[in-house]
Formats: sequence, structure tokens, C-alpha cells
Amino acid sequence: MGTVPYIDHMHLDDTGAVEILFGSSRSNERMNSGDQIHIWKVNLDPTTHNPIPGSLTVTHIKIDDMKDQSHIIALKPVLVNGELHGMWWKEDKKIFYWKHDWTT
Repeated sequence: MGTVPYIDHMHLDDTGAVEILFGSSRSNERMNSGDQIHIWKVNLDPTTHNPIPGSLTVTHIKIDDMKDQSHIIALKPVLVNGELHGMWWKEDKKIFYWKHDWTT
């Protein structure tokens, strides 16, 4: 089937002045799912709920241990300081915690 990406997590945070839709996507090919993970966020207009042009941010997650059949199991933003916290599962049944700073 190839490495077609698909969204595996998506959340809306509407607690601030701007609504933020964020999530993660990964490869459809199970053996490559840990190597092809991207996280993304986009600001939404609070009136129309449409994406604000130019506000999309996409980052390829590159964690050395996250490979093969690894995948993200939870995402939670901390919008005050701009970090995204997450948990991911490694193919040997271990669960890891990570955080991502969108400014880097």
C-alpha cells in the first residue's frame, strides 16, 4: 500500500484567544510507522473555525529510538509555554514520554 501518511491523532484546543487544531500523522506502512511521524498544528479563526492562512506548522519527529513499528499514543499541548507533550509506544512494548518545543 505504500507509505501514504494518515492522521492518527487530532485535537482541538479552544481555551485561548485562538483555536488551535493539532495532531500527528504517520506512515500507513506499519514497518516504517516510527520513522515517518510528523506532528502539526494550525490556528483556526475563532469565528469561522477555518484555518488561518500561513499558520500551519509541521515537524518531522526524529527520535533515535522511535523507529520500525513505534507510534505515538497520546498528545497534550501546553500552550502557555508552547510545548507539546506526548507518549509513544516502542515495538518492544515500552512506553516513553517526550516533549517538543515548537520554536526549535
